[in-house]
Amino acid sequence: MRLKINNIGELRDVDIKIDGLTVIAGENSSGKSTINKSLYAAFNSLNNLSERVFMDKINSFLTDLKEEINLNSEEADFKDSFIIQSIIFDENFIDNIKRLALLNEIDKVKNEVETHLNREIEANRLDISIENLNKDIFDIRPYLDIDDNELKKQIATKMFRAEFKGQINNIYDSSPAEISLEIKDSITNYKIHQNTIKEIENNQSLKLQAVYIDDLYSIDNIKTPSRKELYEKNHRTALIDSFFNFYDNNITSEILKENRLKKIYSMVNDIASGDLVWDPRYGIRYNESTVVDNIEDTLIFSNVSAGLKTFILLKELILGKTLKENGTIIFDEPEIHLHPEWQIKLAELIVLIQKEYGMHIVLTTHSPYFLYALEVFSTKYGISEKTNYYFSQRQQGSILVNNIGKNLEVIYNELNTPFQTLEDLTNDLY
Repeated sequence: MRLKINNIGELRDVDIKIDGLTVIAGENSSGKSTINKSLYAAFNSLNNLSERVFMDKINSFLTDLKEEINLNSEEADFKDSFIIQSIIFDENFIDNIKRLALLNEIDKVKNEVETHLNREIEANRLDISIENLNKDIFDIRPYLDIDDNELKKQIATKMFRAEFKGQINNIYDSSPAEISLEIKDSITNYKIHQNTIKEIENNQSLKLQAVYIDDLYSIDNIKTPSRKELYEKNHRTALIDSFFNFYDNNITSEILKENRLKKIYSMVNDIASGDLVWDPRYGIRYNESTVVDNIEDTLIFSNVSAGLKTFILLKELILGKTLKENGTIIFDEPEIHLHPEWQIKLAELIVLIQKEYGMHIVLTTHSPYFLYALEVFSTKYGISEKTNYYFSQRQQGSILVNNIGKNLEVIYNELNTPFQTLEDLTNDLY
């Protein structure tokens, strides 16, 4: 995989190879998070893209159909609106519409709609006359004829705007921005102007979606999933929603049967041995005990230490099967809440996850401890050839991101400058 970025935020002419473990080091405000957001938005805009485009057309057709029926309902109260909603979005009915639309049997869609409405309106004793409805609304063809590329651009625009909170382009430069994402032999190019995707070239549809981990506090007080489409939410909301994919007890056994995951699971479980439990009042709680009779004896998640949350999250991603073979995961300064010992453990876990899952991992850091641990463990576990190091820095008003190969002294010298400053001050004082 390769990511190229130009004029997103303050980034210019960035070219990053993502093949195994990609480490981007640098000081604060040097564009690292912008790279992560660009990758996340570009990758996930392609997640099940063909299916999303098709389903958007189907849902638009059904929504307009629902509104037409509501307009012709004599009562139009909450009860009738609820029943109409359940009639239109009945799973079997939707499946029939999808099947007929895919087969391009447009006339049969009309018959299916009319038959379904007649049956359900009578069964639910609604005071609605099918004869009074605008029959044009039974025709799905105008929806299916909408240009796919226009919908794809809208989907990508929503994805990028959600991730960048509307500010995608460089606010100091009005020229268009470009992002290029190469996956295997396919390259998708995004052209962005005025915070809108103006063009997508050679788009593809991906089954996998990228996972992006940064702010652990965002999951403290959640009580319900967002129920938004992936392209309508930023990476934090998507991560929160993944916590509602609670796993059954059998998955733990399945994972432990897989030899390749035993070491990873054992290492993370040594630190985070408890489990997440659900409390309708407070949302997620953490249970450190094997047996709990009272949910009050578990920790509200906001009371769990930030460092421990890092390992709890990794454990949940493994148990919930959010981590996928050949998938993509983005870590934004994951060591930030960890003391050096746990930084080393986390570095080993990340290297093992890459090795065993074959994942594409992009990781940003400004910790010399963590960087050194990644360097050591990537060598120990034989993935050093799949580990790429980049150094991000500000120079003369712009941000440069350079591939430094294995010459990590460039990064260490920069990250260790504060220690040298303190050393010089100490020598002056004593």
